[in-house]
Amino acid sequence: MKRLNASIIGLGFGAVLTLTGCGGGDDGDTQAFCATMLEFEENDPTAGTEQGTPEFFEATIEAMEEARDVAPAEIRGDLEAMIDSFGLLSELDPTELSAQEFEDLSSDFETIQETSSRIDNYIANNCDN
Repeated sequence: MKRLNASIIGLGFGAVLTLTGCGGGDDGDTQAFCATMLEFEENDPTAGTEQGTPEFFEATIEAMEEARDVAPAEIRGDLEAMIDSFGLLSELDPTELSAQEFEDLSSDFETIQETSSRIDNYIANNCDN
């Protein structure tokens, strides 16, 4: 089960490093979305939480939800997919997973990796760093 915890921590930390939030319109706004990344880098909403804990997942999901609210339509679906995957992962008790349940998690990890990559690419191409 240590492998699951390490995977969740690694994917979670990588994903949330690019996310945070502030208010925005229904259509999203690249400038507002990019500003959320800067704000997150300066004020990590997961600070003070231990990675892989319920508190960490809660803070991660809240940050992604806030980012989704200002995200341009082009990446909003990716944020939704990440929120859904992290929601499922947050409900698991890794000490009680069967081997089959552990294998079934691979699709959630793939979703997180794929959507995180698309979001990272969007940021690299649209946000001044």
